[in-house]
Amino acid sequence: MFDIRPGEGRRLLGVGAAMAAILAAHTVAETARDAMFLRAVPSTWLSVVYGALAVLAIGALVANAALIRRVGRRHALVSTLMAASYGTTMFFLLRPGPAVAFAFYLWIGLLGTVTIVQFWLLASSTFTSSEAKRLYGPIAAIGATGAFLGAVAAGALLYVVSVEYLLPVAAAFYLIGGLLLTQEYDPDAGSLAEPRRRSASLPPPVTGPVRLRDHPYVAQLAAISVLTTAAALVSDYLFKVNAAVALAPSELPGFFARYNGAVSIISLALQAVGASWLLRKGGVLGVFMLLPLALLVGGATTMFTASAFFAIVLTKGADATLRNSVHRVAGELLWMPVAVDVRAAVREPLESVVARLVQAATAAVLLGVSLLGFASPTVMAAILVGLAASWLTLAASLRKPYLAQLRSALTRPTFGADQELDLPSIEVVVEALSSVDERRVIAAVQVLRAHHRSRLIPALLLRHDSPEVLAAALDAIAVPGRTDWVPLTYRLLEADHPLIRISAVRALARAGERRAIETGLADQDPVVRASAMFWDAHTTTAADPATLPVIAALIDGDDDDSDTIRRILAEAIRDDGDARWASVLLALAQLNDPALIEPLAGAVKRIPDVRYLPILIERLANRAGRKHVRPALLAIGEPALAALEQALIDPATPPRVRLHLPTTIALFGTQRAGDLLIARLREERSGAVRYRLLRAIARLAIRQGARFELTILVDELRHHIREHFRLLGLAVAFGAGDHRPSAELVRGLLQDKVSQARDRVFLVLEALHPRDDVRSIERAFESSDRAARAHAFEFLDTLTRHPLYAEDHAKGIRDGILAAYEDLSPADQVARVPELARAPLGSFDALDRMLHDSDSLLAACAAYHALQLGPSRLAERVIAISQERPLLAPLGLAEATSA
Repeated sequence: MFDIRPGEGRRLLGVGAAMAAILAAHTVAETARDAMFLRAVPSTWLSVVYGALAVLAIGALVANAALIRRVGRRHALVSTLMAASYGTTMFFLLRPGPAVAFAFYLWIGLLGTVTIVQFWLLASSTFTSSEAKRLYGPIAAIGATGAFLGAVAAGALLYVVSVEYLLPVAAAFYLIGGLLLTQEYDPDAGSLAEPRRRSASLPPPVTGPVRLRDHPYVAQLAAISVLTTAAALVSDYLFKVNAAVALAPSELPGFFARYNGAVSIISLALQAVGASWLLRKGGVLGVFMLLPLALLVGGATTMFTASAFFAIVLTKGADATLRNSVHRVAGELLWMPVAVDVRAAVREPLESVVARLVQAATAAVLLGVSLLGFASPTVMAAILVGLAASWLTLAASLRKPYLAQLRSALTRPTFGADQELDLPSIEVVVEALSSVDERRVIAAVQVLRAHHRSRLIPALLLRHDSPEVLAAALDAIAVPGRTDWVPLTYRLLEADHPLIRISAVRALARAGERRAIETGLADQDPVVRASAMFWDAHTTTAADPATLPVIAALIDGDDDDSDTIRRILAEAIRDDGDARWASVLLALAQLNDPALIEPLAGAVKRIPDVRYLPILIERLANRAGRKHVRPALLAIGEPALAALEQALIDPATPPRVRLHLPTTIALFGTQRAGDLLIARLREERSGAVRYRLLRAIARLAIRQGARFELTILVDELRHHIREHFRLLGLAVAFGAGDHRPSAELVRGLLQDKVSQARDRVFLVLEALHPRDDVRSIERAFESSDRAARAHAFEFLDTLTRHPLYAEDHAKGIRDGILAAYEDLSPADQVARVPELARAPLGSFDALDRMLHDSDSLLAACAAYHALQLGPSRLAERVIAISQERPLLAPLGLAEATSA
């Protein structure tokens, strides 16, 4: 029913429980709100409260955005929920009356706007788009469960207490929601987190406003959103005004409790079992038209039944159940083909400020109609019918622009392999197979293959002129049970291009066509023959193909085509080999040919074997092959992790290999990988490797939720804070008065090392606070924008108020962090924390300390500058130290002597 994958269950429950608590609070509060308002205030004032609420909501959303920038999304939502709990309790303590009922209506309306917006913004930054498509449904289902429980609780309590006593119950739910959001869930499963850093693969945000006239499909969706918002308000007004007329004031609380309970349980059923079935049966556009169709029918029924109350209730119930279940899912899918940057630039203002402006305008219209005396249920139903008819017309006309948007989306990676293709999408992809642009054809073939729809690729595509298209088609078209492509492929065995003949031999051999292998063995091109030799050996019963003379000849060949032949053999094993080819792979790997790294690593990923480990680890030093070697190591699994650990510990491991081991270990994404890295951090002496260890640890904490021993990280943080101020003190004392090249060299090196220390501080902070966007704070401190730096400092100040920094082993760290990033000159920063900086007394003292520095490069630069100053006590110090330490060796200079 739901596609919940391993490791996601705990995070799903945590996020869903928080949403359930929030919706339970809203359900209880709205039950009380509607009953208290309609009991104390004339129902005709609903249009006034709608308008006031819309205006206040715009201000609340702006304030909410500022709060998020200052404290982060999770902290902002927690703060809002705590304020909601406190404020709702205060309303309970006030004396009931019209003014209190009016203010309470506005209060709950604002909470409904702000908390839901905050929650979904936080959720959208926590889940990837593919996760959202799978998990938003169950999250909403859990939330609907909370709404149902809130309705049940409200209905039960109203049997024993008055409606005002629902307020502390709602306050308690708000408090529970806030407390749930402060919890961190199982690290292997993740948690409801602060926004993560943007991946480098994501497109950059748009640099200016999006013009809707340039995006007609987006403009149409925006127009539908406007009509949706207006229709929702009219439906709500019609429902509440007639409820106040049809029911006695004493009956309102129980009625709203029962109504909310029924809506909640129907919504839950739709989320749990109905959404997927409806999408399969009706398609995205069909499901998207259900809600406006329901409102159109409900409004018309209300008109023709002389405004019967049951028709009004059913209309409002259809709106409430469909809007936040299947309609929302269909709407999200309609936005998916839109480019990410355009979608982000349009939807956020559309669903916040624009929506509130539409509500204000609709409320003004309702107020005008009411003042003119035309606010009868029939007139309101007629307005609803008009809005629903316009909405339905626009939705029905979406088909062509939707298909056009899908066509344009083919040129970029819009579809993921885990995303379902509906019928319109399949039609667009198949249509692209006839394009004159070979890139579009290849993209369409790859999309169909990724979605296991290769049978939709026509065999006539094998008459295409492009070798690249033919290679892609042959890889995809040879599926079990399909033979219509075989005769056309035999014709390709005589094609002029070797790539086409190789692809044809491979496709036919996969289908068991022995005649194609024999034809390939007789081919004049040695590369084509090599491909056929692989298949000839692969289809024999030989336990070890390496023992076959023809394969041995391919490996040991030394003619002009040997390198290409070995690459073709490695690629064939990568794509179709099995465990029998392990010895051949080892023989090829021992040739140490850089061109073979990619296919060999791919083959190892397909055929994992611990015998490859020494060769793969050695290849980490090669930049070109590193990205292919790492997935192969991951495929080998735990033995590879153990081998990487041993290589990291072994001092005999080449430095260039050791430098890339921490990142490789982090890619395993397990707690054990994190334990290896944090344990090595205590022992590692190489500064470059320590830096890579910190980066790997931060990566594991952020992406996989790994946990680390806090005392080690706190000690590391203290070390880098002290190192920052030590180096900053040296830079301040060294001064800027000396302009000799040697002085500039020392000064520049000190600045680089200060920056490196700052970077290491932020890496440790990322590991300590993986749920907070620490890296964005670092970028803000480097900005020339004073306001951005001020916001960053406030965020850092809030971040370091965590109880962790009040513990004994972390004393002084918070003061050091704030001093390091306060907007002060370097000299003033050093003066703030003299115990950390231990600032030298002058340039002579600074140079003397640098001569004894553990960093050999800094000591060498300081020694070189001291010698450039001429005969002095410092020069004598250089000569003395050089007797025990090769002081100038890092600069490639001969050692100083007394001569």
